[in-house]
Amino acid sequence: MQRADLVLDLRDFRDHLWARPFFSISGTLVDLTTLFSVDFFPKGILIFCVGSFVRLIATGLTVSFGLGFDWKEVVFMGLAWFGKGAVQAATGSVALDNAISRQESLSSNATAFEIENAARDVAAGRVVLNTAVLYIMFSAPMCAVFVTKLGPLLLTKTIPAAK
Repeated sequence: MQRADLVLDLRDFRDHLWARPFFSISGTLVDLTTLFSVDFFPKGILIFCVGSFVRLIATGLTVSFGLGFDWKEVVFMGLAWFGKGAVQAATGSVALDNAISRQESLSSNATAFEIENAARDVAAGRVVLNTAVLYIMFSAPMCAVFVTKLGPLLLTKTIPAAK
């Protein structure tokens, strides 16, 4: 077995063992009525648009300096990395989990200020998680379309000449 095959097998094993349960557990914490509410959805879409723009620019700048990629490859990498949702899912669920843990760890003699702060932290954690889920819901399908449709247009395979 070649080293590359082993790495791919380990990656697939990790994805099946860890990623699906992780995303499933994160999904149970999402409140869809809040996610698509009039108060949250427009702000979430604005965050999605601004964050996506910044992510595309950062990706383009990261891969364009000194690595020998042409502009088409840089554009493709920016679009291909657009749909990565693992960081968003982890950030969203960790923020909420930490806030809930802090709230549950308050003792019975906690002050009203501490209780109010803990409740505000849980609410903020839910906003972070909902924003992360909204980002994943829109970016993953868009990325799939970008890669499928634009990949053949932007990428060309050059076959080196035989010596």
